[in-house]
Amino acid sequence: MELKRSDCLILPLVLKKRWFDMIKSGIKWQEYRTSKNVCRMIERWYGEYYMLWGRKKLVVTFFLGYQKDRPSMSFLVDCVSYENQCTHPEWGEPEGKHCVIDIDNREQVTLVEG
Repeated sequence: MELKRSDCLILPLVLKKRWFDMIKSGIKWQEYRTSKNVCRMIERWYGEYYMLWGRKKLVVTFFLGYQKDRPSMSFLVDCVSYENQCTHPEWGEPEGKHCVIDIDNREQVTLVEG
């Protein structure tokens, strides 16, 4: 699916190779964040979506590391929620309160300018 950047709310997240490869292969369909700064950004990002009444698509872009020419992949987001339990420790899910970003539908998107 191809989407214009202007029609999307994009959440950029950097991943380690292990998690990037698991998402790319379809093994992992959730990403987790505990950082207060990232959780605030997600809340602001998700809140903006509701204020726009769904006119924009929610997209998460995963980057492999920090190098300039790093690989990336983007997906439509199904849901963002908070959890207190760890149900997928094999995917790096932390104990305690954390954000869960679901990409269950595995709909990969290509972002184009516009």
